[in-house]
Amino acid sequence: MNSISLSLLMIFALTKNALVSCVDYYASRFDRVSATEDSLGSNERKVEIAGDYEVTYGDYFKIVRTKCAFEYALKNPDKCERQTYVLRKRAMQKPTVDPVTLEPIEGNNGTTVKHFEIPAKNISVGGTYVMAYLEVLGVSMDVLKLMDSGYMHSPCMQKAKNDGLFTGDVSVYDSTAWSEKCDELNVDLAFTDEFLYGYCENRENVNLVFHGNSDDTALLRAEWIKFMSLFFDKEQFANEYYALEAEAYKAVKSFVNTTVVNTAANASKKLKCVWVQQFCFGTCRYEIMFDTYRSTLCSDAGMIPFVSTDSSAGEKKSFTADEIEAFHSAIRDYDVVIDESYYSDVSSFAVTDYEENLGFNELSGTTVKAKSGNGGKLLRVDASMGLSNTTDLKESGEVRPSLLLNNLVSTVHGTFKAHEDCPVYFRLATEKEIYVTHEDCANFTLADIEKKCVTALRDQAILLTTSGASYSLSTSSIHIVVAIVLTTTFLLLF
Repeated sequence: MNSISLSLLMIFALTKNALVSCVDYYASRFDRVSATEDSLGSNERKVEIAGDYEVTYGDYFKIVRTKCAFEYALKNPDKCERQTYVLRKRAMQKPTVDPVTLEPIEGNNGTTVKHFEIPAKNISVGGTYVMAYLEVLGVSMDVLKLMDSGYMHSPCMQKAKNDGLFTGDVSVYDSTAWSEKCDELNVDLAFTDEFLYGYCENRENVNLVFHGNSDDTALLRAEWIKFMSLFFDKEQFANEYYALEAEAYKAVKSFVNTTVVNTAANASKKLKCVWVQQFCFGTCRYEIMFDTYRSTLCSDAGMIPFVSTDSSAGEKKSFTADEIEAFHSAIRDYDVVIDESYYSDVSSFAVTDYEENLGFNELSGTTVKAKSGNGGKLLRVDASMGLSNTTDLKESGEVRPSLLLNNLVSTVHGTFKAHEDCPVYFRLATEKEIYVTHEDCANFTLADIEKKCVTALRDQAILLTTSGASYSLSTSSIHIVVAIVLTTTFLLLF
């Protein structure tokens, strides 16, 4: 072997087995996040993700600057501080200069700066919805050191608990015990929420507020998987995952708007959709929720969302028990009422229980369209239940927007459903909820591996749209009037 070949071999071995500062580890587009729905990363070294955050790539580090410009932050400025996170490859020196602006990283407009070594090795999770992002990102269970497993839906996370894979399992509501476990397990990255659940009190610099479930549409919430990926060098996977979800979501939306609600026969029969709940904290009240997230799901599912006539109402309108007639009057003519009222256990509940909770047994409620027999539909958001009766809507629903939308579409319009082993979120109040356990992990995993969930969903929506299927709308049901011969065997058609 000549000296040149030996030198090349030594350089290869050095870059393969040890990190060196002269190597640009993020030069490829595959190693950078995409600012769009492109499955490839950005060509730019500085990448801005809408109004949420921006990423600047150095040779061996990333600078993540949160912008606090999304809907939640604009309306809750006291709960959102602009942060700068500097993520550097392990064992490398802390960078001090922005590679694009050549300005110092520290002390920029008084913004807090936190340094992290990546990929993160010891992480804690304060909310189960965060685990859903980690799960689809494929973060190893060896990395997840601390969590509260008492309230989680994921069957595979339940299996990990059942198999004894969790090193730390502490109640997130016991802040003292949680913080002590953070120290014991040497947590180097703690994902919390805006309420600071899962905050490591003695390790200030490891805490990071994750806003994934606070953005204002289902697609934008799922896009936060890109933010999560930055801490594990998984940008390529996150880009591809989000691109597929966005493509499938738009395929379902196109299917609905093209073949279900916007045909000539159905143009005047679009259903009206409203989200409600009875909320009790001290006293009970009835609420109508019309934030952008919920309203967009309604409209993307081919329905007309609730619009408040009260300009000062914000995103929610409340009614006291004495105002129940006004509550019923506001939702009386809505074809689809989606009920988010919380119960600690619904195993013995029937549709009459849900209706009574919303006051439909009152004189003013008997003519609400969503009451049984009146031609409308009352939906619940707890189609699938996990530990401690947790629902999947606020867990995997945050990272699976296409399944979320299609599940709403199929429940309301009676169209095709995803494969039976894929996540579900909505159910008719007349139907029973299902309960998932650790024993369901294998089926859920196989459904994903064999692409029976999002990929099949996208392909089926495109097939039905391009085949020219048409649907006839009525006030109570949808009837398929064009028979479609399906060549696929992995989806159920209702």
